[in-house]
Amino acid sequence: MASRFSSKAARYLTCLALGMAAASTSHAAGFQLKEQGADMQGTSFAGATAKGDNLSTLFFNPAGMSRFKGNHGGINFSLIRPEAELSISNISSSLGGGTNFPSATDSNGGDAGTLGKVPTIYGVMDVNDKVNVGIAITVPFGLSTQYDPNWAGRYYAQTSEVETINIAPTLSYKVSDKLALGAGVQVQHTKARLTNAVNIDAVVGGGAPDADSELKGDDTSWGFNVGALYDFNDDTRFGISYRSRVHHELEGDINLTGVPLALAGVPTLQDADAKAKLVTPDSLSIGLFHQMNEKLAVMADASWTNWSLFKDLIVQNKSNNLVRQHVEEKWNDTYFFSLGAEYKYDPKTTLQAGIAYDKGAVDDDYRTFRIPDTDRYWLSVGYQRDLSDKTQFTAGFSHIIAQDATVTEDANTLRNGSISGTFHSSVNILSLGLRHKF
Repeated sequence: MASRFSSKAARYLTCLALGMAAASTSHAAGFQLKEQGADMQGTSFAGATAKGDNLSTLFFNPAGMSRFKGNHGGINFSLIRPEAELSISNISSSLGGGTNFPSATDSNGGDAGTLGKVPTIYGVMDVNDKVNVGIAITVPFGLSTQYDPNWAGRYYAQTSEVETINIAPTLSYKVSDKLALGAGVQVQHTKARLTNAVNIDAVVGGGAPDADSELKGDDTSWGFNVGALYDFNDDTRFGISYRSRVHHELEGDINLTGVPLALAGVPTLQDADAKAKLVTPDSLSIGLFHQMNEKLAVMADASWTNWSLFKDLIVQNKSNNLVRQHVEEKWNDTYFFSLGAEYKYDPKTTLQAGIAYDKGAVDDDYRTFRIPDTDRYWLSVGYQRDLSDKTQFTAGFSHIIAQDATVTEDANTLRNGSISGTFHSSVNILSLGLRHKF
C-alpha cells in the first residue's frame, strides 16, 4: 500500500507542482501569505499551530503530522481579491520636470489590487507508529500590484510582482503519547518583476515621451522549519513552530525601452545584467487548541515575523556594482493574533468562525506605492463536509479590513515629482480544499 501511494502521489504532486501559478497578491503583513490551507481559513488561522488534524499542519507545524494514521493527500486553492484605491492629496512639480511631469490631471492609478491565486499541495504517509513523512508544496510569499499606465506615480511604480514556490519534504516523530516533534527542509524559488516609467522629458525636454524600465530576477535557495506539539490531555494541546529565513541573491536583467539615442551612453539608462539581495523572513508561532465538548472546540494562535530584516531594496549592475535603484524600506517586525471556534453541526458537517489582528510592517515614513502595507483586521467563516469516510471538502472565506495607509514618495523630486496620498483597502479571500485518505 505504501509503495503504491508513494508512486502515485509522486506523479500526482509533480504534475500539479508544474502547473502551479504562484503569483499572488500580498495582504498579510509585508508580502507574506497566510493562505496555506482552506481547513484553517475559516478560523482566521487560529489553531493552525496546535490543531494538527488537517494537512496544512505540514506548513504551520510539522509535528502535527504525527496525528495522521494512514496515507493522505490534499489540494487547496485560494482566490484573493484585494481592492486598493488611492486618494491623491498632493502632487508637487515646483522643481520642474518638463511637460510630462506628474500633475493633478493624471490618473490616481485605479484599483492597484489584482486577483491572486494561491495553490497548495500536501501529502502524508505513516512509516510506523512513531514516524510520518510528508511533502508540502506551498506559496509562502507573494506580491502583485499594478497601476494604470499614465498615473501620477508612474515614475515610482507601475507593476510589482514577487512570486514564490516552496517545496518542503517533512518528517514527524512521536516521542511519547504526549509529545511529538517535526522538521522540514524548505527549497524556495523566488522571482521578482518591477516596472516603472522613466521621465525622459525631465532630462532632454521638448515633450519627450516616457521610457519604460523593467527589472526581472530569480533565485532558488533553502531554509528549514521545526515544530513541537504537546498534548496536555485528550482535549487540550499546545503547539510551537519556527520557520527559518531564506537568503536569496536574485539575478536577472534590467531592460529599458524608449530611451533616446542621445542618452544611450548614460549608465543608469542602459540595459544590464542585474542582482539584488532579498531575505524572506523567519517566523515563530504558538497555538492552543481545546475541545470544550463533543460539539464545540476553541483555539488561538500568535505569530511573530522578523520583517525588520528588510532594511533596503538595492538593485545593482552585476558587472560593476553600479546602483540602479536604492529604496529605504526599514520595515518593522510584525505580529498576528487570532481566535477561532469550530462547531460540529452534525456527524459529517463542521462550521468555523474566527477573527484576527494582523500588524503591518511599515511606518508611514517608509511606506511605498509598491507595497502599501498597513494593519488589518480579519473576519472569517468556514465549512467542512465529510463526503465519505475517506474524503473531506472544506471551504473558507475571509473579509479583511485594512486601515487607511498614507504614502509619500519624493525620491529624486527633480525628475519624479513628490506624490502623497492615502490608500483605502480591503480584501476578500475564498479558499477551497479537498483531502483524501488512500
